[in-house]
Amino acid sequence: MDVAVENRHSSQVLRIAQFTCLNATSTTRLAIATLVCLTVVVRIAGVGRPLLGHFATKNVMYAMIARNWAMGRCPFWLPTTDCMVGGGRGWHLLEIPLAAYVAGTGWALCGGSLDMWGRAVSVAFSAAGVWLLFLLVRDWHSARAAWAAALVLALSPASIIFGQSFMLEPSLVFFMLSSLWCTQRWLATARSGWFAFAAISLAALLCTKIYMAVLLLPMAALARQKTAGVPINERRRWLLGSVGLAVLGLAPALCWCAMTLYLATADDPTHVYYSLYRSGAAQKESFSLLWSGGFYFRLLCDLAGAGATPVGLVLAALGMISSAARRHVAWLSAMALLVIVLPGKFFELRYYTLVLVPALAVLAGLGWERLADRVSRPGVAGAICLLLGAGCSLVLSVAPAFSTPSEDRAVTAAAAAARKMLAPTEPVATLHGAGCDLLYYCDRPGWALSTNDRQLAEKLDTCRQQGARLLVVADLPSADHGPAVRILATLPIVREGDDYRIYRLQEREVRPAASGLVQVAND
Repeated sequence: MDVAVENRHSSQVLRIAQFTCLNATSTTRLAIATLVCLTVVVRIAGVGRPLLGHFATKNVMYAMIARNWAMGRCPFWLPTTDCMVGGGRGWHLLEIPLAAYVAGTGWALCGGSLDMWGRAVSVAFSAAGVWLLFLLVRDWHSARAAWAAALVLALSPASIIFGQSFMLEPSLVFFMLSSLWCTQRWLATARSGWFAFAAISLAALLCTKIYMAVLLLPMAALARQKTAGVPINERRRWLLGSVGLAVLGLAPALCWCAMTLYLATADDPTHVYYSLYRSGAAQKESFSLLWSGGFYFRLLCDLAGAGATPVGLVLAALGMISSAARRHVAWLSAMALLVIVLPGKFFELRYYTLVLVPALAVLAGLGWERLADRVSRPGVAGAICLLLGAGCSLVLSVAPAFSTPSEDRAVTAAAAAARKMLAPTEPVATLHGAGCDLLYYCDRPGWALSTNDRQLAEKLDTCRQQGARLLVVADLPSADHGPAVRILATLPIVREGDDYRIYRLQEREVRPAASGLVQVAND
């Protein structure tokens, strides 16, 4: 009788445990679905907008690369823009833009708008990144901390602004979190499948941005935690596996970087538009920022603003004093090292802040957990934090993420008019501020010139000599200032519309002046 009762009791305990696990799984799925839907909803409004406005040049650069890849104009290891260099389309040798290639492939297979494909891919990577961060923090700490961390990332103004742009940063965050998650799963289960996923994620991360090699620090910390206290033979096996993972992840990126550095430093870098070599040379001049207090104040403002909002940063500061934060010292150190290596990027380009947000979000999750344990009504406190954070995020992200400035609104109309006057492969010169968005929408190879360039006349001559017949100008008020005014006044107008003009490029004559000096005139 006692045995029967004991067996019945054991079966009841087992059923309760199974029900609890199923309930926990369904709760996790509901949480992830909610967070993913929230992430998509706050970004979807800008998906159909042209790639104009905030960081338009960066957006259209990757759109050019995606279009050239999808149309078979270049191999994937030579990302190619529409900007002419050396008589052909210029190579953009900074990274292998995998996210741009995904968008280009979708556009080539399914049609539609390439702009929308690029934005939609970024939204998808943003949502997947929030999902992975929730899983990571839940495994490291608790579901409550995971909710807070995922919400900070989902509602980060930088994540909203650039998470619906045609840019690589959302995929960078995803590959970073995927590398950590897959490495953690491999260390926990010893399954070769997770090892393969971790190697692929790390390789994708480093091919996208080689400077993310700093992530090897937190990955090594995960391996160290796994091998602490295990027998020496098992420790050596895990060490060998970790080294193999790092080598497999690094090898593709290092091989590509070696090739691009050779191309960029060759005696005749014919088609190199921009490269790692030039980027690295520019960074050497920015290390003096590390000795400037203004640099750190600017970084703090970016983190408190577009990064995590003031609410998120306060929660992250609370999390820093939590004992659980010691687990993330390696990750935080990696992010600090990244700032030290690339001070100029973090000072000038706000989208670099996005890569720091996941680590801040984890600290914010710990800070919320600490705060919730010390207030009498955590639900009310959570609602207040959420409303304040969402309000700050809305104020900081709406204008740059979802609006097109007035000076950019003539770009698509000007480009449409130019396409009707140009053969599919005919080069064109464009003038819209200092960016190349007008050239992208012209869908032709050519040159993006600057209205403030004092050598504009000489560059227009070069464009004409290399086959350009037309100069397309958008945002006429900006062209009415600086060196462009005098030059444009000498060119005949062949088409004019609302805030744009199309000029015919003519050969300049050199005539002797009465004073004996050389005088330049236009036909």
